[in-house]
Amino acid sequence: MKNLDKITDKIMFDALLWCQETFDAAEQKAQDIIKIYEAKANEQNEELARVARDKIHSDNARHDSYLAMQRRNAILAEKSAMVDEVFNRAAKNLKKDNPDAYEKLLERLFVSAINGKDGEVCFSHHDYDIADKLYRQFVQIQSNVYPHATLKRGQPLDILGGFVLHYGNISVDCSTDSRIIIIRKSLERQVVDILFGGNSNA
Repeated sequence: MKNLDKITDKIMFDALLWCQETFDAAEQKAQDIIKIYEAKANEQNEELARVARDKIHSDNARHDSYLAMQRRNAILAEKSAMVDEVFNRAAKNLKKDNPDAYEKLLERLFVSAINGKDGEVCFSHHDYDIADKLYRQFVQIQSNVYPHATLKRGQPLDILGGFVLHYGNISVDCSTDSRIIIIRKSLERQVVDILFGGNSNA
């Protein structure tokens, strides 16, 4: 009987020891798993924190960029308004301020535009008071250079000043509108360069 009790005690002891070892192993495994996931969680938290920091920096950068863009747009709008004022005055006063210089300008434009072919010239309706004079001058200039070419006079155009020459399907724009646009673009580029630090010769 005593031998049976010893055997039973041994079995119970071994069972309890096995259970304890198994439990300890399971607990250790669980702890290891927990540590792995804690490490992953920490990595994810650090990544989320980094993403959050980057987003804040990005948002701040975008905010600063937006403010800079708004400032630039405000300055450009003011500049554009000033340029508008300057060129509106120039367009209106070009002929009035110096009519002789204005006619000389149109003559030079005509000389640079004629090509020896029969053509048609259309003046600005704003130049109705000098159109007859200009037409006679143009005809004389052309006959001196290209005696066999003819120059007809077409209908007035709705342009600020100057004229447009037509040679068949080809048109040569000698209006003051186009001259002003070219000068204005050049001036606008220079103004932007001055305001924002560029190279006006670029």
